[in-house]
Amino acid sequence: MIDTAALPPETAEPLAPPCPDSACPTSVDWQLAMLRELAELGMKVARGMAEDGPAAGEENTPAAPASRPRGLDFHRAAKAVRQTLVLYRLVEEGALAETLKAQAERAARAAARQTKVDERRGVVLEVVDVTIDAEGRDPSEAEYLLDRAEDWLHELADETVLAQPVGATIVQTLTHLGLAFDANFFECENWAVEERETRPPGSPYAMPQTVWRQKARALQAAEAEEPRDQRSP
Repeated sequence: MIDTAALPPETAEPLAPPCPDSACPTSVDWQLAMLRELAELGMKVARGMAEDGPAAGEENTPAAPASRPRGLDFHRAAKAVRQTLVLYRLVEEGALAETLKAQAERAARAAARQTKVDERRGVVLEVVDVTIDAEGRDPSEAEYLLDRAEDWLHELADETVLAQPVGATIVQTLTHLGLAFDANFFECENWAVEERETRPPGSPYAMPQTVWRQKARALQAAEAEEPRDQRSP
């Protein structure tokens, strides 16, 4: 045996590169290809035995003790082919089952994700509807604002709806419509209670409740003073 370690670097045999995915023994495609080749070889052997028939003089001459009847060889070759085909079917069905299972899992995750997005959009529209009703808008204007809210939410990417808290999407939507968000009015809603406890970034409830109320009072005072300021010389 040649000691490759003693050879110059350029003459030493390189290590075999890792096999590609389709050529690895664990690859289903590789396994099926090997089984197909094995079945073809087995059929070639069995077909050759069937075409050759018994050897010359074998019918009238007793077989030697070390010999084996050709019929037995053919039977074993045929059995090997049948077993190979069964194994091929099992591997193929197993791969198909795994593929179908993976597809079903992906579909379930996508459906759950879409359900969550739709639920969040529904919460936002409900808050918009309540806000419009609290401001006493007439029915035609209320319907117009709700249509705008729906268009705005559908243009908002699903990733954004899922990534940010519901409160942030509500504030963005109301701001887009020119409406104000009343944090105190919605503070008992489930989503508001959760955000007040977890304080996710971007939520109107991320800051302490006292700060929110101070901010609301400041905004109310500014709105009340605005007409008087406008009348001042």
